[in-house]
Amino acid sequence: MLELLLVLYNIKSYAGVRNQTLRNENSRHSDTYDLLIIGSSIIKDLDGKRMYKHRKVKITTLHDKTVFGAIQYIKSFRDKAKHIMFQIGSNDIEQKTPDEVIQEIEELVRVTRRYNPDATITFGEILPRFLSGRYYAKFFNEHRLIFNVQLYELCKDLDLHFVRNGQIVLIGDLNARTGQRADYIVNDSDHINNFDGFDLLPENYITDSEIKRNNQDTSVNTVGTKLLDMCLSSRLRLLNGRFLGDSLGYYTYMSSNGFSTVDYAVVIESLLSSVK
Repeated sequence: MLELLLVLYNIKSYAGVRNQTLRNENSRHSDTYDLLIIGSSIIKDLDGKRMYKHRKVKITTLHDKTVFGAIQYIKSFRDKAKHIMFQIGSNDIEQKTPDEVIQEIEELVRVTRRYNPDATITFGEILPRFLSGRYYAKFFNEHRLIFNVQLYELCKDLDLHFVRNGQIVLIGDLNARTGQRADYIVNDSDHINNFDGFDLLPENYITDSEIKRNNQDTSVNTVGTKLLDMCLSSRLRLLNGRFLGDSLGYYTYMSSNGFSTVDYAVVIESLLSSVK
């Protein structure tokens, strides 16, 4: 009888441990994200909590910042996602041909559909890089253009979403005071070398156009400095004080405490010709 009780106790204990293990494993599958973004270091500054209200977003910067690294991550990812976006491939085309990278992308799609069969899949095109070596910059950008065309065709064939490097428009209260500082590189030039006769800028470098702007608010705050830095690095331009309707750069906020310009319209430089 004692032996029977011990056997039953052991069975019950084992069942309890096993059930707890199963509960732990099942709990690892319980989370479902509305959006999962996977990519190389280009996405490392994205903040998923600030992207959408009442949506669950996960941003993953890969340790192995390649397509192979993305495949391994998807295989180890235990949660589910409704939408998965990849910003990947720029590191791969440094070492491989566009055809070879596309083959790895196809494998990434197969693995993603196996582990997240209900998710919509999106790929972002590879963005340009500003590299110091003229030959290397030319090599990279040639591969980038070929790869983006092939990736677009693959997305059409496999019913995936493809995101191009789109036109950017920002409008709203940015709490930024920019004074009369330039949002472009002053005296920009593409004739910069390292004193050895070699250009530091790539062949496709486009110099900034100097377009003066007016601003009745001459003060600059920390947020304004950050906005100007973003404009300098991303070729964004403030519309305030530059076009009819606000050619003088009027104040956008007025109160008994004073006046300021904190509301802006900002566009990518290529859209300036479309502004009326």
